[in-house]
Parts: sequence; structure tokens; C-alpha cells
Amino acid sequence: MAAFESLSAESRYRRFFSPLQDLSDTTLDYLTRIDYRDHFAWVALDGPADAEHLVGVARYVRLDDPTTAEAAVTVSDPYQGRGLGHLLLAALVDEARQHGITCFKGDVLAENEAMQSVLERAGAQFALSEAGVIRFELDLPAAIDRQVVIDPSPGAGTPPTRP
Repeated sequence: MAAFESLSAESRYRRFFSPLQDLSDTTLDYLTRIDYRDHFAWVALDGPADAEHLVGVARYVRLDDPTTAEAAVTVSDPYQGRGLGHLLLAALVDEARQHGITCFKGDVLAENEAMQSVLERAGAQFALSEAGVIRFELDLPAAIDRQVVIDPSPGAGTPPTRP
């Protein structure tokens, strides 16, 4: 809940496609109840061990087709633009492949150019879904072949480069 509350209104809108002020108990339960196979999440934490706070999360939820999952990545505002989204997506791709998932699908707002860039670098294909929303599809074997090198230095702010 603290991670959600730390997101700016714009970041909340980009993640949930609506101006959420708070999370319902049902939504919070859904986001935090993972089974490590069909619903998986990687999180990024920062701070000293006794005061760590969540700064990013990447999750997938397997769809009816067992080889396909919906995926989403969220990075808290102060950590955006540093390559954390790329790193979380790469870790999520690797985990999903280990569980037989070969394709990620999802939606991203047309205005969310930063997330589109993360997905594009991973090799995602895009199609207009509805007004203001773009549907993406990411072939995971191809994404693994396109892995990027992340500069972990604070404030790096430069785009990742391919090895």
C-alpha cells in the first residue's frame, strides 16, 4: 500500500488507466497474492534493510492460453529513467520462460512513451487497441535474445545499450 501511495497521480494513471486515489482491499489482495507460477512478481527495493521500500514491480498473470501472460511494470517516480523498468522486465521474461510462458501481452497508454520505449527495446510489437490505448505483444524467446545491459549507477539516466 505504501508503494502505491508513493506513486504520483500520473504514475497511478499510467499503471491503472484511471485516477485511482487508493486501492480497494480486493485489488490489494489481487496484487499481492502470487503463486509463483501463474501469477508472479519481481520487486525492487531500496533503502537500508530495516527501512526498505518498494521502488518497482514487474508482474505477469497467465492467461487462458497457458503459454501467454499479461505483463505490467511499474517504477516509482524518483527511480524512473534509470533503467529499472528494463531490468525488471528482463527478470520477468526470464522467470516466465522458466514456467512455459512464451508471450507477454498487455496494454499501455499511448501517452506513456517511457513504457513503450522499454517494451520496444525488448522487441514488442504494438497495435492500436482503442482510443488512447496501445496493445503490445512480446515474444519472450526474441526478448531474451535482445537482453540489454543496465547501468546500475544512481542517476545514470542514459538508455541501456545492447551488449
